[in-house]
Amino acid sequence: MKRVFRISLIIVLLVPLFSCATQATPDDTATTEEKYRVALVVPGNINDLAWSQMAYEALMYAKDELDLDVAYKENVPTEDGEDVMRVFASQGFDLVIGHGQQYVDAALAAGADFPDTEFMVDTGTEIADNVSTINFFDEELTFPAGALAAKVSKTGVVGYIGGREYGTDVRHGLGYEEGAQYTNPDIKVLKTYTGDFNDAGKAKEAALAMIEQGADVIFYWLDAGKVGVFEAAKENNIWVIGSTADQHQVEPDIVLSSAIQDFNMAFADCIAKAKRGELEGRNVYGLKSGAMGLTEIYNVPDDVRQYVEQVTQDIIDGKVTVTAH
Repeated sequence: MKRVFRISLIIVLLVPLFSCATQATPDDTATTEEKYRVALVVPGNINDLAWSQMAYEALMYAKDELDLDVAYKENVPTEDGEDVMRVFASQGFDLVIGHGQQYVDAALAAGADFPDTEFMVDTGTEIADNVSTINFFDEELTFPAGALAAKVSKTGVVGYIGGREYGTDVRHGLGYEEGAQYTNPDIKVLKTYTGDFNDAGKAKEAALAMIEQGADVIFYWLDAGKVGVFEAAKENNIWVIGSTADQHQVEPDIVLSSAIQDFNMAFADCIAKAKRGELEGRNVYGLKSGAMGLTEIYNVPDDVRQYVEQVTQDIIDGKVTVTAH
């Protein structure tokens, strides 16, 4: 069984009707009012080959699939999220999506003042009458990554580097640890959090500290910070397991695989529900949904690849139970 997934501020004052999306500001005006209107708020750059780009591409996918009128705002820090969401709501967007747990408070606050607008937060932790979430069974996603790391490791030490020590980042690390220990009960799993998804310097320092402790495989959940992990790995000839998008295309010599969430499917599903007036609560996707999993596994013998694929299938079939933390 092979589960392959591919994911594959300039102020705009005038937007042509045929544009794919607009990066909206308070000066923007509505475009096609007849269409269902969806706005996206992302914390990083839409070309980051990571978290923010994944959401932007998912929005474009949903736009084409569901004939939407869409807009987005990139590089939105947490403290500005509420203001940006309020702007979109005031412009008449039907659904406003905050891409990341950091926008939970913003969505709740804006949602309270705009009851006729739907808000949704990716990896969100709280819901309200008009605030819903997209959630993934994070531990199910990263369990196979841990199994892969333990199977490949020659030192018996592997590492995990997250951005912030909360919510999904913690659960990603716990699933990775559980998968590694399932494969090798004696394995040592090092875990640390840099406090910043985009700081490559901090990520490199964290990776080097793990390498000094014997880690020969490192899995991360970072955005631009991943560059620091890559640098440390290349300098010390160790393996990396990527996240968010297929990072093998970025560093083919060191990346074994990547744990990704297919927001194309999740966005399209949730937006379709919203159009029907049926979006509410938590919308959770696990391995069985097909909306997440490891990409192709590279640089390993066939028996290792087959082992990880079998572990993944066993989770789907209920033969292996992954703990939800």
